[in-house]
Amino acid sequence: MTVHELKTWPEFFEPVARLEKPFEIRVNDRDYQVNDVLYLREFEPDSAKYSGRWVARRVSYLMIGPAFGLKHGWACMGLGHTDWLPGSSINDNSGVPNG
Repeated sequence: MTVHELKTWPEFFEPVARLEKPFEIRVNDRDYQVNDVLYLREFEPDSAKYSGRWVARRVSYLMIGPAFGLKHGWACMGLGHTDWLPGSSINDNSGVPNG
C-alpha cells in the first residue's frame, strides 16, 4: 500500500468529502494500485494555499486508460473507506480490509 498526497481543488474535494463522488480521475503518474490510499488535501488555487481540510480514501477499483473513453496515461479510481490517518506509517496495513 502506498499513500498518495494529492492537491484537490474545492469543487472536486467537496463532493468526495460528502461521499457524493465515489471516484477520482487522475493522470497515472504515480502507478496507482488497488488498496493504495489517496490523501486528498483541499487546495485553494486562487491563494495557492491549502485550506486545512482533508479526506483519505482507499483505492477500491482501478481502471487504466485507454479504456472506455479514458485516455492513455490516465486512471479512474473507485474510492472506498480507509482508517488511515495522516502521520501513520505509510507502509502499514491501515485501511486495507482483512481477507
